Amino acid sequence: MTEPRSAPVRTRGRRPPQGDPVVDRAFALLAAFDAGHRSLTLGELSRRSGIPTSSTLRLATRLQAWGALERGPDGRFAIGLRLWEVASLAPRGQGLSLSFNP
Repeated sequence: MTEPRSAPVRTRGRRPPQGDPVVDRAFALLAAFDAGHRSLTLGELSRRSGIPTSSTLRLATRLQAWGALERGPDGRFAIGLRLWEVASLAPRGQGLSLSFNP
């Protein structure tokens, strides 16, 4: 005979066993952008990342505050310059030139 399973005990400050760590969800938001999708509405960002809209807004707002995302006057999100600034510090990126074709 098996014992009935009790609800998991949640320890303060620890994420539940299900669900992705917040950093993985933040990366999923950033990965939602590509060459064909340079700016996204909140709904598009939510759908493309697979993250619920309320969580998408919360994470996107934090990424925006840090500079990883920017939000235009139309409310659309785009990759922020802070990511380029951080990426430019990568040792393998030294000496690479960035070509931009508008």
